[in-house]
Amino acid sequence: MEGLKPVTEEPCLYYNNWLIVFFYINNITAAYRKKDLLKLKTFKEHLIKRYKIKDLGDLTWFLGI
Repeated sequence: MEGLKPVTEEPCLYYNNWLIVFFYINNITAAYRKKDLLKLKTFKEHLIKRYKIKDLGDLTWFLGI
């Protein structure tokens, strides 16, 4: 899996060629294409193994947006 690169103008935003991830305090959200769902699952598994996090499912509300 390719590594994530930071967006210079936004320190909480990272991306690669198939994923955009936004980290804010204790919240994480990801944007991806449906065809990359398996890659996302692998990415989440790596995060869950390394950090104490839980998957709350599909995003319905994020930071008041």
